[in-house]
Amino acid sequence: MLKHPFAVERHQEKAQGPAPSLESEVNVTGPIQSPYVGDLVLGALDGSVTTFAVVAAATGAGQPASIVLIIGIANLFASGVSMALGNYLGTKSEEEFREKHRRREEYETERFPELEKEEVRKIFADKGFQGEDLERAVEIITSNKKIWVETMMRDELRISPEVRSPWQSGLAMLTAFILAGSVPLLPYLISLFGPGFRTLALSSSVVMTFAAIFGVGTARSLVTGRRWWIAGVEMTVIGAIASLIAYVIGRVLGILLGL
Repeated sequence: MLKHPFAVERHQEKAQGPAPSLESEVNVTGPIQSPYVGDLVLGALDGSVTTFAVVAAATGAGQPASIVLIIGIANLFASGVSMALGNYLGTKSEEEFREKHRRREEYETERFPELEKEEVRKIFADKGFQGEDLERAVEIITSNKKIWVETMMRDELRISPEVRSPWQSGLAMLTAFILAGSVPLLPYLISLFGPGFRTLALSSSVVMTFAAIFGVGTARSLVTGRRWWIAGVEMTVIGAIASLIAYVIGRVLGILLGL
């Protein structure tokens, strides 16, 4: 008699030994639990840093404001779309992985309820439940199939039952990337309308970009729970290093190529 593939896979996993206790997992969460905050913060950071790095490199190579804008805008949309699509595919893969294990747990709770109840009992025993409290917890959890399955996914398989929309994740990344990435280009756009602004384009771009990066860093503290000013300074230092490297490389290449 052929075994169901979920049953075979489960048997193989159990043969490898029990899952680690819940207390061995370190769970770090920030005060904001929105599933898309991380996408917004990462998109804004990458948008501002990568665009400014391109701007700094082009400026270091002695390119005029019009060329800097063309290169910067092309990079902004190309990189933004690339990151958004990558985020979409990554989130989609996560959801497919989660759905696969959800179906497997649903199958097991239907076909092997006693075995699954015993696993729930072990999970809550590891949490400190004993005696009647333990049996009551098992009874409550296993009386609701949805809660039962989610408990097995989260506490046995270490898979969050939280569902994220792939297209919303990609859209959040793209929006944040383009909005933040536009900041370094604004001074160069303004400089096209007045010669007096051209000498201030780079310095203005530096100030505006690092103000934006610092702001993104403080927003990151909403996810990590760290102090806002530490997160802001850390992000600004990272952006400064990347931008300085880009500017120096652009400057050296400009000299070597006679630009």
